[in-house]
Amino acid sequence: MKKLKVVQFSLAFLFIIAGLTACWIPEKFNAKITVDKDGSYTFVYDGIITHAMAAAAYAEGSFSKKDEKEFEEEITDEFRKDPDIKTAKYIGRGRYKIL
Repeated sequence: MKKLKVVQFSLAFLFIIAGLTACWIPEKFNAKITVDKDGSYTFVYDGIITHAMAAAAYAEGSFSKKDEKEFEEEITDEFRKDPDIKTAKYIGRGRYKIL
Protein backbone atom coordinates (compact mmCIF):
# COMPACT_ATOMS: atom_id res chain seq x y z
CA MET A 1 0.00 0.00 0.00
CA LYS A 2 2.85 2.41 0.78
CA LYS A 3 4.34 1.85 -2.67
CA LEU A 4 1.04 2.78 -4.30
CA LYS A 5 0.94 6.03 -2.34
CA VAL A 6 4.49 6.86 -3.45
CA VAL A 7 3.55 6.24 -7.09
CA GLN A 8 0.44 8.40 -6.75
CA PHE A 9 2.50 11.13 -5.08
CA SER A 10 5.12 10.92 -7.83
CA LEU A 11 2.59 11.30 -10.61
CA ALA A 12 0.80 14.11 -8.83
CA PHE A 13 4.09 15.92 -8.25
CA LEU A 14 5.09 15.48 -11.88
CA PHE A 15 1.82 16.90 -13.15
CA ILE A 16 2.04 19.82 -10.73
CA ILE A 17 5.51 20.61 -12.04
CA ALA A 18 4.30 20.28 -15.63
CA GLY A 19 1.37 22.58 -14.88
CA LEU A 20 3.54 25.21 -13.27
CA THR A 21 5.96 25.31 -16.16
CA ALA A 22 3.01 25.19 -18.58
CA CYS A 23 5.22 24.99 -21.65
CA TRP A 24 6.91 21.62 -21.13
CA ILE A 25 5.12 18.30 -21.51
CA PRO A 26 6.71 15.15 -20.05
CA GLU A 27 7.10 12.35 -22.57
CA LYS A 28 8.71 8.89 -22.28
CA PHE A 29 10.29 9.13 -18.85
CA ASN A 30 11.24 7.50 -15.59
CA ALA A 31 10.67 9.58 -12.47
CA LYS A 32 11.60 8.83 -8.89
CA ILE A 33 10.90 10.73 -5.68
CA THR A 34 12.57 9.73 -2.45
CA VAL A 35 11.19 11.30 0.72
CA ASP A 36 13.37 11.11 3.84
CA LYS A 37 12.12 10.95 7.43
CA ASP A 38 13.10 14.59 7.97
CA GLY A 39 10.83 15.68 5.12
CA SER A 40 13.61 16.37 2.64
CA TYR A 41 13.28 14.75 -0.75
CA THR A 42 15.03 14.10 -4.03
CA PHE A 43 13.30 14.06 -7.38
CA VAL A 44 14.88 12.45 -10.43
CA TYR A 45 13.38 12.82 -13.91
CA ASP A 46 15.09 10.94 -16.71
CA GLY A 47 13.34 11.27 -20.02
CA ILE A 48 12.09 13.48 -22.78
CA ILE A 49 10.26 16.77 -22.41
CA THR A 50 8.49 18.49 -25.28
CA HIS A 51 7.77 22.20 -25.57
CA ALA A 52 4.01 22.44 -26.14
CA MET A 53 4.09 25.44 -28.47
CA ALA A 54 6.91 23.97 -30.54
CA ALA A 55 5.00 20.68 -30.89
CA ALA A 56 1.91 22.58 -32.04
CA ALA A 57 3.92 24.66 -34.52
CA TYR A 58 5.61 21.53 -35.86
CA ALA A 59 2.25 19.78 -36.26
CA GLU A 60 0.85 22.67 -38.31
CA GLY A 61 4.04 22.99 -40.36
CA SER A 62 5.13 26.39 -39.05
CA PHE A 63 8.17 25.29 -37.01
CA SER A 64 10.98 27.00 -38.91
CA LYS A 65 14.71 26.38 -39.11
CA LYS A 66 15.14 29.55 -37.06
CA ASP A 67 12.88 28.07 -34.35
CA GLU A 68 14.90 24.85 -34.43
CA LYS A 69 18.15 26.78 -34.03
CA GLU A 70 16.74 28.79 -31.11
CA PHE A 71 15.79 25.62 -29.27
CA GLU A 72 19.09 23.96 -30.06
CA GLU A 73 21.24 26.87 -28.87
CA GLU A 74 19.46 29.31 -26.56
CA ILE A 75 17.18 27.02 -24.60
CA THR A 76 19.87 24.36 -24.30
CA ASP A 77 22.11 27.02 -22.73
CA GLU A 78 19.35 27.88 -20.25
CA PHE A 79 19.05 24.23 -19.24
CA ARG A 80 22.82 23.95 -18.83
CA LYS A 81 22.79 26.91 -16.43
CA ASP A 82 20.19 25.24 -14.21
CA PRO A 83 22.02 23.38 -11.41
CA ASP A 84 19.14 20.90 -11.04
CA ILE A 85 19.46 19.68 -14.62
CA LYS A 86 22.42 17.34 -14.98
CA THR A 87 22.20 16.84 -18.75
CA ALA A 88 20.08 18.35 -21.50
CA LYS A 89 20.40 17.18 -25.08
CA TYR A 90 18.28 18.68 -27.83
CA ILE A 91 16.77 15.93 -29.99
CA GLY A 92 14.75 18.05 -32.42
CA ARG A 93 11.24 19.43 -32.87
CA GLY A 94 11.28 21.26 -29.53
CA ARG A 95 12.19 18.10 -27.61
CA TYR A 96 14.95 17.46 -25.06
CA LYS A 97 16.37 14.41 -23.35
CA ILE A 98 17.03 15.55 -19.78
CA LEU A 99 18.23 14.17 -16.48
